[in-house]
Amino acid sequence: LDKGMAKIEKQLARAVEKGRMEQSDADAVRGRITPTLDYADLADCDLVIEAISEDLDRKLEMWREIDPLVKDDAFLATNTSSLSVATQADATKRPDRLVGLHFFNPPQVMPLLEVVRAEPSSDDAVELGFSVGEKLGKTTVAAKDNRGFIVNRLLVPYMLDAIRANEQGVGSIQDIDTGMKAGASHPMGPLELADFVGLDTLAAI
Repeated sequence: LDKGMAKIEKQLARAVEKGRMEQSDADAVRGRITPTLDYADLADCDLVIEAISEDLDRKLEMWREIDPLVKDDAFLATNTSSLSVATQADATKRPDRLVGLHFFNPPQVMPLLEVVRAEPSSDDAVELGFSVGEKLGKTTVAAKDNRGFIVNRLLVPYMLDAIRANEQGVGSIQDIDTGMKAGASHPMGPLELADFVGLDTLAAI
């Protein structure tokens, strides 16, 4: 928790240093964050968003602990990039109030938010997802609850195929990455992107 807060404070300081944010705004952001290690502190939240790495068992365990602690009219959201939203919803007693909100990494920079509707998700839960995205200035897209949703359904096979291409001698790591950056206007090559995502996360997806 201390490491996470230190990272946030470092990012805020960098934004002020580069003139992207006033110090007063950075202080206001920091003031809205209350770190805690106790799920009971979430009792009065209107929306709880989990961001555990792609480990379904850990996510389900967390939802079973949190569900009885938060108020009945609270909404829940998972930031999963590939795992079943419906399976997580079914771990709670309010499956209609859980929705997928897939923020892209790093979320303070990347503009996209996938709002993922699971089978039990209510219209209210989905509408809340879009309103959160709008409030945060995100570009929002509606996605169905399938493996990888929209972006990772297309992006992960692309990264895996780049690994296979390198293994088969199609091109070096550098040439594959350079080719896709220069030839397809991608900001990162697929192998560079795989490292950025994390090979452990990519394997889990």
